[in-house]
Amino acid sequence: MPAWNDAGVSSGLNRKRPHLRGLFDRMAGRYDRFNSFSSLGLDRWWRYRAVKGVAVKGKILDLGSGGGQMAQCLKTAQAFCVGVDPAYAMLAEGRRRGRCFTPVQARGEFLPFRDNTWDGVISGFVMRNLDDIRRTITECFRTLRPGGTLVVLEFFPPRSRLLRAFFRVYLGWIVPRVFAGDLGERRDIEWLSRSIGGFMSPGEFAKLVRECGFSRVEMRPLIFRIAWRLVAVKQTFTDSCRRK
Repeated sequence: MPAWNDAGVSSGLNRKRPHLRGLFDRMAGRYDRFNSFSSLGLDRWWRYRAVKGVAVKGKILDLGSGGGQMAQCLKTAQAFCVGVDPAYAMLAEGRRRGRCFTPVQARGEFLPFRDNTWDGVISGFVMRNLDDIRRTITECFRTLRPGGTLVVLEFFPPRSRLLRAFFRVYLGWIVPRVFAGDLGERRDIEWLSRSIGGFMSPGEFAKLVRECGFSRVEMRPLIFRIAWRLVAVKQTFTDSCRRK
C-alpha cells in the first residue's frame, strides 16, 4: 500500500494498480455518494472553488469527466462542455442525472480532438489515477487554443502529520469498508483513496505542467491544503514573441 511518511513524501505505490475503469463503471450509481462521504461533504465546494474566478467559457473539455460533476459547476457559464472519460457507465450516469455535458468515451492520453480545439480544459480529481500524466497534460496543451486555460483540481499529500494520520485511517480504512461491495472492490477503493499519499507534491506537479509547455502556472491550496487548484495558460503567439 502507498504510505504517508513522516516527511509527507510519497513512498510509492507498492500494490498493483487496479483496473480503474472497471472500478468506476461498477461504482457509477454510487459515485456521488462516495465522493461526498470520502471528502466529508467538501467535494462540491472544492469543485465550485476550482472554477470560480477563472475565465472558463466557450468550448470546454472536462477531462476525466466521470458523471459530469465538474461540468455541472459550469451550468450558469456561457460554455459548451464535452466530457471525456474511459468509463462508459460513469458518463451514462451523468447524462441520466441531466448534467450539462456531451459525453465522449476516450482516454486522456489519447484525446480524439484536433489541435487548438478548446477554449478551456477542466479536470477534477483525475490526474493521480492516470497511466501517463505527462502525456495527458501534453494532450491538453495540444488541444487547447492559444490563450486557453487549464484548470486542475487534485488531491496532494498533506504536510501535517495530524492530517496524514486522519486521512490514512478515514480514507484507507473506513471509506472502503462502507462503500465496497466485496473484498476485491474494497482493496481497489483502498488503493484509490491511499493513492493521494503516493502522488507528487504540488510543486512537482506545477513543474511538470510547465515542462509540457504551459505558462503562467499558479497553484493555490483549498481547505486543509490537501485539495489544490492549478491554473495554467497556453501562451499565444504574441506572448511568445514578447518573451524573446
